[in-house]
Amino acid sequence: MSHQYPPPGGYPGYPPSQSHPPQPGYNQQPYVQQPYTQPGYQQPGQHSQYPPQPQYTQVPPQAQYPPVHPQGQYAPAPQYAPGPPQGQYVQPGYSQHQGYAPPAQYEAPPAQGQGQYPPSQQQPYGAPPGHYYGVPPPGQHGAPQGQWGVPPGAPTPPTLGYIQGQMAPYEMTVKLPIIYKALRGSIGIDEKALIGTLSKLDPLQIAKLRADYDTECKQRLETEKLSKTCDSKTGDPQTHDYLILDIKAHAVFGKLSKSLETLIAIVQGPLTHDVEVLDNALVGIGTKESALDDVLVGRSNADMNAIKAHYQGTKKKSLESNLRSDLSAATEEMFMIIISARRNEDSIPVDLHQAREDAKALRHAMTGIKNQVQFCNILLLKNDAQVRAIAYEFQNQFSQKLVDAIKKQFSGHMEATLMLFVNRAVDRVESDAVQLEETMKGLGTRDTMLMNRVVRMHWNRQHMHAVKDRFIKLYGKTLRKRIESETSGDFEKILVACIE
Repeated sequence: MSHQYPPPGGYPGYPPSQSHPPQPGYNQQPYVQQPYTQPGYQQPGQHSQYPPQPQYTQVPPQAQYPPVHPQGQYAPAPQYAPGPPQGQYVQPGYSQHQGYAPPAQYEAPPAQGQGQYPPSQQQPYGAPPGHYYGVPPPGQHGAPQGQWGVPPGAPTPPTLGYIQGQMAPYEMTVKLPIIYKALRGSIGIDEKALIGTLSKLDPLQIAKLRADYDTECKQRLETEKLSKTCDSKTGDPQTHDYLILDIKAHAVFGKLSKSLETLIAIVQGPLTHDVEVLDNALVGIGTKESALDDVLVGRSNADMNAIKAHYQGTKKKSLESNLRSDLSAATEEMFMIIISARRNEDSIPVDLHQAREDAKALRHAMTGIKNQVQFCNILLLKNDAQVRAIAYEFQNQFSQKLVDAIKKQFSGHMEATLMLFVNRAVDRVESDAVQLEETMKGLGTRDTMLMNRVVRMHWNRQHMHAVKDRFIKLYGKTLRKRIESETSGDFEKILVACIE
């Protein structure tokens, strides 16, 4: 039963989850995503099983709703409403009522009279899904189904870039020559051109550029045979490896610089990059626990299923089996719950009665004879809105924040994972700002962790703007200046380009 939600300001003692405008994150799900197309273009086949998501019209004002995130997303799948006025471009993945100006505009498709991109309905990484995700306004016990929004239980769409084979529906006629010349020009690699171009593209543009580069490479191979990397024995035309191979060809004595590693991370796109981060965390000696948490904690069901499928397809072994071989005991069981893709969907309304009961159950599981797996089952399968309700009820009943109780009762990897899960649900923007600072504070900068976190966040400019604003409030300096003080050279330049 859904009960009256607390006042629109959110839960006492917790920051409103949208202390920035409604916005896709990581965080910000299998479902058929509607094609990323304009009229006149055919979209590649989709790999999913859910019906198309309905449009959202005549929604109530945002102020009537308490904050609710989409679960761990970069951005939900784009929806397609009537297109904007002629000549206006709206960047997919970012709502027009975000309060931030959209980032760099799309490279315009060929002028053939096609319609413009429609305005996106998706929300930013880790932000409230705005008006339509099923939480009733104060004083109601749930809006009548079908009055607005997604019916309770409807699946959260996949984040932009998490559907295999989906790409921008036009040729990268302007960007492709720049990238080709930057990698194969007579003066060697032009990292400035690569950084300026690649850092501003969204996941679907990156996928299209990678495919077009592959096609260009194969055509030139047939006519000119210019590149050793452009060889049918070294490239896979199904995975478009040629762009990555050409970047790797500029390694010095076989070692990639951090700037080239960052370029590769961007070219991989968010889904493949997640899989590569997971694989690097699980191979070799020791498990890189923070990398597992960064990728897996708080993800939506659709994104989690996409990650598992892509991991299996590229690594020829299941993510579950590799996690089981590296983890043990309660930590292993915790990650089996995390990757099970059984979280409540974002469209399920908050149930305050259940939140009160869950707060009591969590307290019981942490005291006396601890039941860590029971604790994880109670907490980790809830959507972000319900986790916020549980956190509020826990503090209200026991005069202690849930994250503080976790810190006291758990240790090691379980403590870090559970705290991150709660922190991301309660305030994703602040959690991400804190995580960026953690990579740079103390002696030495953890370059790979910083790179992965910046690349992951940069896919959504709206969310990145919000993180930068919060970073200033938390640490008294801009994120840009912080990065510039800890990095140098082309590595510094590409990180700065990603956050701007």
